[in-house]
Amino acid sequence: VDQLQGFWLGQCIANWTGLITEMDKIEHPFYTDANWGGPDQPNIWGNYVPSSNNIIDYYFIDKGDVWSADDDTDIEYMYQYLLDHHNVSILSPDQIREGWLNHIYSNENAPNSENFLWVSNESAYYLMKEGLVPPFTSEPENNSHYTMIDAQLTTEIFGLLSPARPDIALQMAHLPIRTTAKYDAEWISEFYVTMHSLASAVDDSLLIEKKIVWLAKEARKRLPDSAYSAKMYDFIEASYKANPDKNDWEKTRDEVYQRYQKNSTDGYSYQQPFDAGINFAAS
Repeated sequence: VDQLQGFWLGQCIANWTGLITEMDKIEHPFYTDANWGGPDQPNIWGNYVPSSNNIIDYYFIDKGDVWSADDDTDIEYMYQYLLDHHNVSILSPDQIREGWLNHIYSNENAPNSENFLWVSNESAYYLMKEGLVPPFTSEPENNSHYTMIDAQLTTEIFGLLSPARPDIALQMAHLPIRTTAKYDAEWISEFYVTMHSLASAVDDSLLIEKKIVWLAKEARKRLPDSAYSAKMYDFIEASYKANPDKNDWEKTRDEVYQRYQKNSTDGYSYQQPFDAGINFAAS
């Protein structure tokens, strides 16, 4: 129970802290460690969110206050509710569709005409309004955004709901993932579900670095070797190992930029900063 509470708290802190710099620097020059504690820069739309003082720092709320929803955890809250509401472990296509349409605004009826869905989530939602159900909402001929980041942000919860059993977690997560993702975007989402499931099985005697490495290596087994996501993982792992300064994460980040954003490598062609691929590589 403490670990589950820690997940929600950690995710809220990380998501809201990340929003401060999200979409500020989508190409070189990027932020570095030296920017931490310094002034935030506007994002590509000219906004500063959500910091009240425009400083790059951790975002917290006061004890007893309620964290606001964000556009990652809101979908996970919904899936958790739907599992409980229907008293099932695996949601059906119709249960997912009805849940989305019953609990998510459209842009037409949302306050300020903004439902805070993006790219593939947005496309899948309107496909559901037209009558489609998962997995058809992520088929490329229906959803041109099927390669975007959406599912890898919104389905990790299924790993937590099946501790130490990634096989069951992946069954639970399959249709929620296929609501918005296919191919590499799907496999990347499965990578994170696997990591979250195995978090309760990792050897507690290991240092945190060793724990993360073990979890990542286990999740790597889910990526097909021929996929660009697998090749990204292998390249970044090799770059990290070859770097004598393990704190110099910026070096690998800049290599990722050159290899995958500036150039099309390993079968990946950068489209938008919302791509599943570039977000996987950067994380």
